[in-house]
Amino acid sequence: MMNHWGYEVVDQIIWVKLKDQNQIYLSHGYYFMHSYEICLVGYKCPLGETVEYQSKISNNIIFAHVRKKSQKPDELYDIIDLLMPQAKKVELFARNNNLRPGWLSLGNQLGEMFDQWVNDIECNECKTKLTPGTVSYTHLRAHETPEHLVCRLLLEKKK
Repeated sequence: MMNHWGYEVVDQIIWVKLKDQNQIYLSHGYYFMHSYEICLVGYKCPLGETVEYQSKISNNIIFAHVRKKSQKPDELYDIIDLLMPQAKKVELFARNNNLRPGWLSLGNQLGEMFDQWVNDIECNECKTKLTPGTVSYTHLRAHETPEHLVCRLLLEKKK
């Protein structure tokens, strides 16, 4: 996807998520429990220009504790800052708790009012309002569309 947007992928950084007592953190996934995140590192520059980077400044694995929702470890930014010290940096899919000086943060969950904003979701069949923050609807599979969202109450009635 980064190549489609005009970025050249340099490498990736793997963040192994830890919880208390340095145990591996398990989070939900579709088929497996996930314990890590991948950060793709790349660059984009105008034709004829170059990006200078310092290679071999770190390994590509970070072991760091999970903090706020979607908050990445500081070490991730530090490694990228060391890798490309003079480059402009952008974080795609950023959130408020990931804002950093010297970085351009882009994402649809940024802004001082985002945490108070609520998207009303309702069952497509019975029109019951679904409570934010709870799993009240079926997960979409590859062949399904948002029209397939139904509440658990309706699923129970169909049994």
